Amino acid sequence: MPGSKNKNKWRMILPLGGMICAIFLLLYLLNKEYTAKFSADNDSLKVNLVVPVNEQLLNAAGKGDYLLVRYLLNKKADRNFRDKTGRSALHTAAERGHVECLKVLLKAGADTESADKLNTLPLMLAAGNGHVQAVELLLQYKADIAGGSQNGKTALHYAVLSGHHSTVLLLLKHHAPLWAGSNDGNGVLVGALHKKHYQIAESLLNAGANPNECDRNGNSALMIAAANGSENTVKRLLEIGGINVNHTNKNNETALDLARKNARSAIVKILEKHQ
Repeated sequence: MPGSKNKNKWRMILPLGGMICAIFLLLYLLNKEYTAKFSADNDSLKVNLVVPVNEQLLNAAGKGDYLLVRYLLNKKADRNFRDKTGRSALHTAAERGHVECLKVLLKAGADTESADKLNTLPLMLAAGNGHVQAVELLLQYKADIAGGSQNGKTALHYAVLSGHHSTVLLLLKHHAPLWAGSNDGNGVLVGALHKKHYQIAESLLNAGANPNECDRNGNSALMIAAANGSENTVKRLLEIGGINVNHTNKNNETALDLARKNARSAIVKILEKHQ
């Protein structure tokens, strides 16, 4: 009968229609979840049309999406665009160690000396987070190794205070300045000793750091090491020679006084022999 044939036809069509609808729904959801997809063979990247392209560049650099960074730059995103804090895509990529993003940005001419509102440079952020490859790359593109932030700290300060020894060694290899002091009066050597990064302090001394360096309170490297109980560092400083063992800080205390005050008996014996 004609009626039964039509019913059978609809029984076949309806499930197929449901499957097609389900496929389209799945594709829609996938497209909504991923705002960008890239094909290396053709320029088929979909970008978010709501967010301004420069902000997308910052976000992509922060996520390490170098393909999207490259695409956005090709679409005339400003390689040196900065957010309200003054940070650029190069800052964000450097801070998070996204080397591939850094390569794309640097090849596009991103400014390595673009400072944020605190005068922080991308190199400082890479160094402070121990991203050795990022530091190396930025230095290859002539980032200023001696540049200081608003607080006077250099890339070497950031690496030293964060305890990233490999990064410190790399910066020293590239002749990072050892003399620079920050606004708190601390140079790199006393900064390392205050943080008890003794291996880093040793590397700084080997590179020629001033063994008589003092902090803002007048505490010398020897005094800090004595107070902290670092016997090896005390011995190392005394071996260098030219150390004023009777130097006094603002409280008129010597290294020996601080060793006694902090019950560092082994160091007391060492310093007493040098009186």
